[in-house]
Amino acid sequence: MRRLLLLISILLGGMSIAHAVEPNRLATTITVEGTELARLSTLYNVFDQIPQLKMDANEVTVVGLGHPLIYINNKVLNEPSELHHIYAGKVQTISIISTPGAQYKRDVQAVIIVTMTEDTSEGFNLNNNLTFNANQKFAASDELLLTYKDRRFSIDGFLAWNQTRYDIAKQDFTKSYDITSNHQYELIGGTRINKLEYLNDKLLTAKLSATYKFNDNHAINFGYAYYRHFDKATIGHDRTNETFINDEMDVDFSQVTQTDTLPDLRKIAPILQNETHIDYLGQLGKWTLKAGFNGFAKEMMESIPSNNGTSLFDTNERNDRLYANASHSFWKGGMAFGTEYNTHSMKFYKNEASNASNTVSAKMEENTMAGFVNAQQQFGILTLAAGVRYEYTWFLYKALPADMGLQLSQMGEFSFDRHSSHFYPNASLTFRLGTHHLTASYTENSARPNLANIRVSIAPSMSIDNDYLSTEHIQTTTLAWQWSWMHLAASHRHFDNPIYNTTDGNVNFIGSNYHDISFDLTLSPRFTLSQNQSGEATCTYRPMFNLHVTKQWMQMEKPANMLKYDFNAPILSLDLDNMFNFPHDWSTRLNAKWHSRGFERNTRYYSTNFQMDCAVGKQILHGKLDIELSANNVLHTSRRDVTIFNLKKTQDVKGFIHTLPTDVRLTLRYKLK
Repeated sequence: MRRLLLLISILLGGMSIAHAVEPNRLATTITVEGTELARLSTLYNVFDQIPQLKMDANEVTVVGLGHPLIYINNKVLNEPSELHHIYAGKVQTISIISTPGAQYKRDVQAVIIVTMTEDTSEGFNLNNNLTFNANQKFAASDELLLTYKDRRFSIDGFLAWNQTRYDIAKQDFTKSYDITSNHQYELIGGTRINKLEYLNDKLLTAKLSATYKFNDNHAINFGYAYYRHFDKATIGHDRTNETFINDEMDVDFSQVTQTDTLPDLRKIAPILQNETHIDYLGQLGKWTLKAGFNGFAKEMMESIPSNNGTSLFDTNERNDRLYANASHSFWKGGMAFGTEYNTHSMKFYKNEASNASNTVSAKMEENTMAGFVNAQQQFGILTLAAGVRYEYTWFLYKALPADMGLQLSQMGEFSFDRHSSHFYPNASLTFRLGTHHLTASYTENSARPNLANIRVSIAPSMSIDNDYLSTEHIQTTTLAWQWSWMHLAASHRHFDNPIYNTTDGNVNFIGSNYHDISFDLTLSPRFTLSQNQSGEATCTYRPMFNLHVTKQWMQMEKPANMLKYDFNAPILSLDLDNMFNFPHDWSTRLNAKWHSRGFERNTRYYSTNFQMDCAVGKQILHGKLDIELSANNVLHTSRRDVTIFNLKKTQDVKGFIHTLPTDVRLTLRYKLK
């Protein structure tokens, strides 16, 4: 009934483009069209060239804010591999929003909006992109894009075959603590596992979309995308098990007790994903209207072998969004309002081979109904903006008959649900003096564990740990200054009911409230080194620099052996990206990254340490053919190092070290028309 009422309200209400009015928008906008960035191969390469963004495989992270919500021409990015499929030359601008407004979901802390250029050439167009990856193990990718466009109708067809292969040197280690006679914690034992992991992934992508313009003010777009990972496997071999005894956290792995050379195959095959969308965009005077439906489904089956057999994990996940928004512009201001309905459902089966009683078969569903209002008004050099978002959420968990918890407890059914509602306000005040902008803003949002990370045990005690379902509330105050190619921001965040990691890597627990402060400096000037007689630049240099510092004030009880580690030590990261364009369509890049090791909540990590990347490119055949040779992690110094301190149990520590490979690629991109 609630869904029906919501659907009626959407159909009767206003409709708009989702990003028409964003008053609380502390955004850094980067122009790609007509710049050195447009010479890059893909959108992934452009993201990798922006210091505020960190790239790890296909995952994007905004420094200090975590994983962002990404829109590409108003479409939500669900499949990260799409970043490799979007030609950089088609990107117009990229906006990074560090304080999202009320139109975004409660758990969104950063937004990236990618605006594409509109292809005005009519008729058929064909583009082809061929990539050879010489990263230890040869792999190739091929992409084909066919488009047709006339005055009213356009259609895009896309087909791609991508393969990834590489080796990773990996170390996993666990540590445990015990209480001695003097009630002090002491490290008494642990295990380290050395692996050489080989990753293989084959992905088929097929997309078809069409747009029809009724006139200059009204259009409808619909599309379908299909993704299939034919073979995605990780094989670990040359494994060495070691034990250690030490009273320091810096463990000496000198005592080898066992060597196991048997391969360890972790296989995920296949992964099936599909997306469906239909959107309406209209303009009525000063009103901008948008409404539509977005659907995303994913099916994954994973098998992991162990000494006690093979564990199976089968997951079916679906995300649906129905929305309608409207925005209106008026004298030196504007307003926007809208509503949406989101359903995130998951059905899963997990069989732990070593313990049959841990077999879980269940379904979970989270439904959220939301509405928002934003408004802004300019008064001379001042711009005042404010907004509020309301969300009502209900969560359902239900054990299925195949669940061993039901069988062992002889229960016929087990389920529970939870309802919650909240208002999320935001406000900002901006001073504009010429090209200088000074903005102070305040936002509230919340984060909740993802459905995939929720663990509910109903055997043997039938207990439920509500910590896994708790919501973290975040209050953020930001002061930012922008001028031309310089951006400076300082933020304070208060975490109420914060969520912490435990050593299993998935389940979370709730800890003490705490504060943190972050500081960001971004510089992106552009220098013309030479120009021709017509005044056009023939040689340019574009450095891009980012400095990020964050410090938290977290109060947690620690074992005595952890006392020497300052959980509140600041974290520092530095990025310097350099791009050169030379005469005769030559270009080169030289980038360097460094990240200090520090703590975020109860996790000590660094993701890059030091890394250097380089590339050289050339355009020939009047720009129809792009050739680029690139190498990431040239000095083979980059690695991921994570250690999770389980402060809930105060006895376990778990971590891993990934030594990342040097990635060498030769990319050919040919445009037929």
